[in-house]
Amino acid sequence: MEHEGIFVSILAIAFLVPWLMCTMLAAWVADEKNRSPIEGFLLGLLFGPLGVLVEVGLPTLKVGDLEARREFIKQERAGWKRAGRDDEPSGRGIGRPGTKNR
Repeated sequence: MEHEGIFVSILAIAFLVPWLMCTMLAAWVADEKNRSPIEGFLLGLLFGPLGVLVEVGLPTLKVGDLEARREFIKQERAGWKRAGRDDEPSGRGIGRPGTKNR
């Protein structure tokens, strides 16, 4: 009876340690590919070794792409502020900033 508890503990550790290593590896791969490490962390956490393979298969983002995304977000937020909106769009409808959705 005592040995069953020890066996379950060893089995849990033998499963959790490699799974957590996959999580860290996926986050590192994502960072190396100029992607969000959080994206890699979540893929590794949810899918383990499969998440690492998915992250390896994703394309590497160019640094210019990352800067272009950040600039686009800045311009969008500036447009919302000019339209008198300090918050982000609610996503309730399609329209330009400053127009009311029905």
